[in-house]
Amino acid sequence: MTQGWVTDDDLRNAYLGFAAEIDGWVEPEAHGIIEVAANGKRTVATANERNHKLPGVVLARVLGRVSGTETWELSPEQLAEGIEILSPAEAAVHMEHPNLSTWKRLRDEKPYSLEVVFIDDLDDDPSSEADHLLRENLGYL
Repeated sequence: MTQGWVTDDDLRNAYLGFAAEIDGWVEPEAHGIIEVAANGKRTVATANERNHKLPGVVLARVLGRVSGTETWELSPEQLAEGIEILSPAEAAVHMEHPNLSTWKRLRDEKPYSLEVVFIDDLDDDPSSEADHLLRENLGYL
C-alpha cells in the first residue's frame, strides 16, 4: 500500500508521478463528476478547475483518458479504484479533501450512474449535457 501523502510536496509529486505515467497527458482546464438519477436528472457532484489536479489525473488514470474535452461513464468499480488510489491524500491533514469525501459518498449511495467530464480548453464545445452542466456550475456559461 502507498504511504500517505502528508505535505503539499507529497501531493504535488503524486500528481506529477501519475501524470508522467499517462503518455501524452493533457491537464484539463476543468473536470468533474456528474451524478445522474434514474429519471435522467443530472447534478454536479464535484467541480474542479486546475486547483484540484490530483483528483483529475486519478480519474484519468482509472478511465484511460489521455487528452480531449470528453465525457466518460464512471462505473462503481472505477470509482472504488479511484478512491483507493486517492486515499493516501487523507494523510495531508492540513487541508480538506472534498473530492475524496464526495467520491466516498457516491460509492456508498450508489447513484444510478456517474459521468466524468474533462474540459481541455474552455473554448471547446461542450461534449455532452454533463459538460454543459459542469461549465454552468463553474460559471463559464
